[in-house]
Amino acid sequence: MKNMPLTMIELAVSHDDISEMSDRMQSGIIDICTENAVSIALRKRVKSEYTPQIYFAPNHNACELRIAGEWLVLPSTVYWWLRKIESGAAAKPSVFSIAIYLQVLKDNEIPSARTDR
Repeated sequence: MKNMPLTMIELAVSHDDISEMSDRMQSGIIDICTENAVSIALRKRVKSEYTPQIYFAPNHNACELRIAGEWLVLPSTVYWWLRKIESGAAAKPSVFSIAIYLQVLKDNEIPSARTDR
């Protein structure tokens, strides 16, 4: 995938995504990489064979998206939004601009804007 085109998408994390995350956290069965609200929102936009996983990068203030066996750095706004929730702040619906491989998006989610490599 490394040589495949990336595209920018607007990822909206909704009240429903946040509620789903909260329900899973309260159940005690949660993989923080795949069950945070950002991953939940992203999973709705990618093909079913891909599972978006978000990891906090070691030694610096960033988080990374692992998808299709590749790593993509996410914007700092995603990092700080997740860190605030982790520290106990109430999660609020938000919109993030992220770069993602065009090939992993569902056909109806492919933006009409130009793509970059």
